[in-house]
Amino acid sequence: MEQLKPPNSFCFKRNLVENWQTWIQTFDLYLIATGIDKVKCATFLHVAGDDAIKVFDNTDFDDDVDDFEVLKEKFREYCEPRKNITYLRHMFFRRAQGLKNPLNLDD
Repeated sequence: MEQLKPPNSFCFKRNLVENWQTWIQTFDLYLIATGIDKVKCATFLHVAGDDAIKVFDNTDFDDDVDDFEVLKEKFREYCEPRKNITYLRHMFFRRAQGLKNPLNLDD
């Protein structure tokens, strides 16, 4: 199916988690629609773009370079990093509400 247009390159800017989830779903649908099976990894890197190739080059794959599920998992780990709960709690408790007199009561 050569008439199907591949998804746009993956955007590594702004909300990386949301961009990843949307882009990988679109890419999976593209693979199914085109019937691409044996060249999934190469197609993934070609369609994802230059920034994805840089991430790929700096990632350790332990001889699983041609396994598409491993490739997807490595990119998911890169795009959806673990959250530091301690830091998030610290930021929550440091918040400033900024309301001196919320009920407009006279002092």
